[in-house]
Formats: sequence, structure tokens, C-alpha cells
Amino acid sequence: MRAKICWWALLLCSISMTSYAYADEQEAIHWLVVDSQPLFIVDNGRLAGGAIGILLLHLVQQMPEVQHVVEVSNNNRGFNDILQGKLRCTGGLVKKTQRESLLHFSQPVLPFLPNGLAYSTSSSALIERHDHNGHFDAAALLMEPKLRIGLIDGRSNGELLDSLLTQAGMKSRLMAFTKTNDAEKLLHMVSLKRLDIAIVNPTEIGRVQKLGQLEDNLHFLPLMAQNNEQYLYFGCTKGEWGARYIARINELLKNSPLLAEASAIYAEYLPRRLVDLYRQRVETFLALNR
Repeated sequence: MRAKICWWALLLCSISMTSYAYADEQEAIHWLVVDSQPLFIVDNGRLAGGAIGILLLHLVQQMPEVQHVVEVSNNNRGFNDILQGKLRCTGGLVKKTQRESLLHFSQPVLPFLPNGLAYSTSSSALIERHDHNGHFDAAALLMEPKLRIGLIDGRSNGELLDSLLTQAGMKSRLMAFTKTNDAEKLLHMVSLKRLDIAIVNPTEIGRVQKLGQLEDNLHFLPLMAQNNEQYLYFGCTKGEWGARYIARINELLKNSPLLAEASAIYAEYLPRRLVDLYRQRVETFLALNR
């Protein structure tokens, strides 16, 4: 069930909106939020922070003239609303060609490390077979006979992986979880050899590592992304309404200290060996946004 929350001018002061009906949906911004750390941190149905969450809370604070409704949902349900033409905004999006027909996108708001492959030591030979002098052939790996693949349903894994995973014959190999925070289960299944690989984000590896729950036999292979997939964005439903609010979002997020704070939250969840790489990218990103 979706949790609906309304913010007024105060940053973290909220009241339930379940009994309030709007006469005109355009008088409100309905924000779609996925309970997925570190992008959004949700506590008892309330948005409490996160790398994208603090940006959203800032937007709410800076637009007191608008009523804000935050709906905690999953990827599939949220995009179904947008497909139906409902007026929605959301954050933490990867920018994809097929999404641009549905959404207006903001300027980039957060450097992002793309999803990759988690695998166990027992699958190392399989992975190495498709590594050609540093160039990894993901297409050849995914076509391996009887390969068992775990992923989070409804999530974009980048245009390369998304196109490969929709090929004929691939569905029978996939084990899909619907909850974004089920990545820990996928990693555990890889460790137990119930899956050969899991497609996850490096922050999910880092979060489990931080909790001391990452099995020693697990490894992560980051995959290169297209330029437009190296950042996260806000998006609003295509049309005059969405274009107007995206323009406002762009204006309000010209805030280097806030963007730096969001990036620092994201970095806390990365595997240790990727932190320096990410910080270098953040420095470049912030230099372009001064």
C-alpha cells in the first residue's frame, strides 16, 4: 500500500493526506519515492533523507506555495502511473531514450555508478572467460547456457543490460524480485550458489559490506555506462505541467553545497575500492555546476 505524506513549508514536518481530496490535481506535486537506500531513506512511511531524498526535501521547503504529496511505491507501480498520464514527479532516475517520451528530465543532480554483476568465487572462471583484456563482453556472458540471473524487476540497469535482458529466451533464466530493497536477498542467493550472478548497484554491495554481512566469496564487476547513464535526474510527466516544474527544479538545485552533501551520502554506501573513483567524478561534476 502506498504511504501518502504531505509536506508544508517546514522541512521534516508532515501530516497524513489520506483523507484529503484535491479539487485539482495540478495544485499539487505528487512525488513518487522508492524505499531504496541510499537514494531515499524512508522511516515508517515517511521520507527521512537519502542522497536524492534530501534534494526532494529541499525542493519541498523551497516551494511552500505548492501542496506536496509523497507516495512511497515500487518502480513498476510508479511508472504505471506515469504511463497512464498521471501528473507525477520522481527523483533518482537514470535517463533513457524510451523514458524521454514519458518524462521531462532535469539537469543531472547526482553522479551515479552504474549497476554491475555480483558473483561468487565459484563463478570467477565464467566471468574471466568473457573478459578480453579489460573489455567485458556482457552479451556473451548473459547468453551462457543455463545461466541463472537475479535482478530487481522494474529497475533500469542501463540500456545495454536492459536490451540484453529482454531478448527472447532470457525470461526463463531470470529470477526477479519486486522490492528494491531485496538486493540483499539476491546477494545471499549468489553466495549460496542458487544464482550464478545478480545485477545490482554498487551501493547495494557497499551497504551489505558496511553492515558486515557481505560473504567473503562475493565479488562485484561494475559495467561501463553510456554518458547519460552516469548521472541521476529528477523527472516529471511529459507536458506543460511537467516542463514547468522541471524548470523550477533546475532553478532550485543550482546549489553546490547541497549537491555535495547528496554525493557524500551516496559515497558512504559504496564499496571501499570504488570510493576514490566516485569522489573524483563528484569533483568534476561540482566544478561544472558552480
